[in-house]
Amino acid sequence: MFFHSLNDDGTVNHQGCLLALTAAGFGRAQLFEWFWGEPSTVIKVDPDYLCTCVFYASAAAMNIAYERWEADHE
Repeated sequence: MFFHSLNDDGTVNHQGCLLALTAAGFGRAQLFEWFWGEPSTVIKVDPDYLCTCVFYASAAAMNIAYERWEADHE
């Protein structure tokens, strides 16, 4: 599952994909760098972090959502 994590002001903090997640909401996520979209860092995630995320079914859906967000904030 792909995601954007959001800052308190609603701007996008990270983009990534969940790699593993337990029923309790702990796991790992692969982040993607912004310019090329290549995998960068693997991070640990917890329920607090996941509450800042918007989830998408695919990378394409995540990219479309970001393009729309950018267009709305120009």
